[in-house]
Amino acid sequence: MKSYLRNFFGSPSNFIAFAVGLAPSVLLWVVAPEKTVSYGLFLIFMLIMFLIIWFLAFIIIKKSEEMNLLSQKLDVPSNPNLKIIQCINGICLCEKSELLSTDSIVSIFMKELVFENLVGYGVVINVQQDGYVQIKPTKLENTILDEDPLKNIDFIHILNLNKADIIIKPTISVEVIKDYQVKNKEVS
Repeated sequence: MKSYLRNFFGSPSNFIAFAVGLAPSVLLWVVAPEKTVSYGLFLIFMLIMFLIIWFLAFIIIKKSEEMNLLSQKLDVPSNPNLKIIQCINGICLCEKSELLSTDSIVSIFMKELVFENLVGYGVVINVQQDGYVQIKPTKLENTILDEDPLKNIDFIHILNLNKADIIIKPTISVEVIKDYQVKNKEVS
């Protein structure tokens, strides 16, 4: 409550409103009630009041436009993680994402109980016109996928079988960067 009142009394618009209210009070104090106000002084006062009201309306409109523009720019999804829809021919089709573009690198995690284990990474090879993302996944070495039951199964097949437990994040770790660099040097 204190911070609200502090913000209210400290806001520039409150000072402007105070000044607008102070101007007629001072005018009434300067001109005694029994005296008549000249027509010229009254017109000048009304013109100044009209300009102040116009200026305040202009500021309010501009501020609301700026706030709308800012809220549009900051339209970041609350959960940027992707889910796999289907993997075919070494490529995974994933949910829509505005955060990714072609040649982006993503991290692939497999959820096990409450833990998310890094199992691979992928390179975005295409963002379709309808927004769906195509990723070419690559398995990392020394992960939970190297354990006995999963050891000899193809990575794409593992991703297809465990779609519900696979999480694709648009961020990458240092481990992914190092593995990506090593594998790309081998190809070059």
